[in-house]
Amino acid sequence: SLSAMVQLRLARPLGMAPGERFVIRAGVAGLAGGRVTTIGGGRVLGLSNVRLRRGRPWTLASLAARGEAIDSPPDWCALNLKQAARAMSVEELARQVLMHPAEAASMVERLCADGLVVRMAGGDFVHRDVAADAGRQIVETLEQFHAANPMRVGIEEDELPGQIGLEAGVFEIALAKLADDGVIERRGSVIALAGRQAQISPADQKLCQLV
Repeated sequence: SLSAMVQLRLARPLGMAPGERFVIRAGVAGLAGGRVTTIGGGRVLGLSNVRLRRGRPWTLASLAARGEAIDSPPDWCALNLKQAARAMSVEELARQVLMHPAEAASMVERLCADGLVVRMAGGDFVHRDVAADAGRQIVETLEQFHAANPMRVGIEEDELPGQIGLEAGVFEIALAKLADDGVIERRGSVIALAGRQAQISPADQKLCQLV
């Protein structure tokens, strides 16, 4: 038998949920005398009205991860938070993973205890890897800023989220972690990479020497 990741696009809506198994039956010329017979089957990994790009490594990796996590409620919650790539409330996550909110809350508390998920100030949750990726984007943006603006101490904090396209909550979590790790420095309302100082132009250096 053959197996593969496939996306089924249906002519009309059909009530299904991730984890459910299905069979496909059809009448095919030359098979079972043309009678309706089972031609395939599988398991639902997700629901979407977005057409996936065939053969893309990241698409296949995402689907494979869903297949590995789908039978473990904590892993399934963690993966959905990770693939959402943003902060989610317990209620929103519960709808996403088709769990009762109380069950989803229990799973999230377990994930927080394991360090896989971070609780935000407003009560939403974000996956650790999402926050780490946001941190990398912040560092890359600051490196580019310092290279382009050597005479400035840093960038205004409120300018950063818009430049990177980060949610405010995720940005704050990532920024706080970078500050705790000594990667960035807060200088009032200005953010800079640790140890970076404004550079004086050669012309200004000469003027200073004349004073």
